[in-house]
Amino acid sequence: MSQFGRYVLRNKIASGGMGEVYLAHVEGDEGFSRPVALKRIYPHLSHSERYRKLFIQEAKCAATLQHPSIVQVYDLGCYDDWLFIAMEYVAGPSLYTLLKTYQEKDMFLNPQLSALVTFDVLDALDYLHTRHDDQGEPLHWLHRDISPHNILINVETGFAKVCDFGLIWVANQTQVTANSVWGKMLYMSPEQKRGEALNATADIYSTGMVLLEMLLGHHINKDIANSENYYQHVENFMRDKTATASSPEPLLRLLHNCLCVDPAKRLQTAAAARTIVEDYLLAQGPRQIREQMIHCLKHDFPPTTKLPKNQHTQKISDTTRWTQLITQAQSRPKNRPEISVTPNWPERFKYKFVISCLCSVGLFILWYVFQHKKTSQPQAIVTSTLTEQLPAPAMIQMPEEKTTIEAPKEKLPRPAITVTRETYGYLNLNARPWAYVAINGKRLKRTTPLQKYRIRSGKHVIEFMGPSGQKNRQTLVVGTNETVTKIIDFEQPEASNP
Repeated sequence: MSQFGRYVLRNKIASGGMGEVYLAHVEGDEGFSRPVALKRIYPHLSHSERYRKLFIQEAKCAATLQHPSIVQVYDLGCYDDWLFIAMEYVAGPSLYTLLKTYQEKDMFLNPQLSALVTFDVLDALDYLHTRHDDQGEPLHWLHRDISPHNILINVETGFAKVCDFGLIWVANQTQVTANSVWGKMLYMSPEQKRGEALNATADIYSTGMVLLEMLLGHHINKDIANSENYYQHVENFMRDKTATASSPEPLLRLLHNCLCVDPAKRLQTAAAARTIVEDYLLAQGPRQIREQMIHCLKHDFPPTTKLPKNQHTQKISDTTRWTQLITQAQSRPKNRPEISVTPNWPERFKYKFVISCLCSVGLFILWYVFQHKKTSQPQAIVTSTLTEQLPAPAMIQMPEEKTTIEAPKEKLPRPAITVTRETYGYLNLNARPWAYVAINGKRLKRTTPLQKYRIRSGKHVIEFMGPSGQKNRQTLVVGTNETVTKIIDFEQPEASNP
């Protein structure tokens, strides 16, 4: 931890060519403390007019935005030649980290969760595109950099938040040179790449590319992003119905209306695109989908960063930390020893326990001494009186008998006791779009996907129950320390069985 002005830097989240992002907290009177994400650019870039203008523009514009799906900006300043922004810390991974993690596990977000993230992004864009100044004049702001890297997902609430407004732009202004065209080529609209005047449809195109990547689980083709035929390739891909046959019809309709090369043929407002997603989510049950998102995030990205005891603000985490935790979890040994925890009793309970033990021992000793005196003394008196009154016994001669001494019997060896230890394996279970899972007739409280589910080795009956009542029963044999993977696609008719 180091002091940075009135902020205390706890640990570095990320770093790049322009600067660094730290997890920090600002302290106040009476033990007040608030976590923030502190973003600062390197001192030599702070003196560059170009980078300094972009950085200050991001802070000033983002500070005026108040929306649940937009990361809030709290402060802008300069300390020791470091120009910095203090902003809201979102407890969860970026969409880029989420998709990359699931892709490594051969998994992907189901259409309902993909639609939920898209709805939050479009809701934030509609707010951004329709902003007005203090005089009531429209600002016509554009984000220009919508991508999985700039979408954060809160583990606790399941809401997606848009961040990084460094490329915010005013609509209908022409980008003069090719050097002023900034953004990520994989998600950039054709007119933005050509440096032409932009409007809200540019952000809508980028959102459509993000939705397409979520539905597929990967980008369609990263190798040709810089080629001239890239956008024609995207349009041809959308015409191929077999490539997106498993996606729901409302989301496919949205993609076709967002990924047109001609801006005039796209949906013209983020509100119109949001309405399509909203109708789809209402038919699926938005509250259950949001709860499913929270469940998946907490299972695959468990929050581990602990706040101080006097912290009553939002829980904190960072996207880089999530990636490190995933790598560490995969490298841990499968059979980990159990850890016993001794309760930490308060001191007053320790003293009372010791005193009560001493009292109990003292009472036991007194009782034992009293009982011993009570039983031993009368026996001595009776014995003495009887020996005085009875005559001495007469000597009787008994005939001699031959006695034989038996040899001691050999002790039989104790039978050996064998202890059998239970062995375990692991299950990776997934279903498209999703399903409840029952193992050996016992239904689990969680839905797919299940990753590294620990189970006793042997034969098990796995039953998948889809969202529409479909059922699929499988018998899987799990060996010791073996991982068995099973994926059921309920969107195919032959996936169900009695």
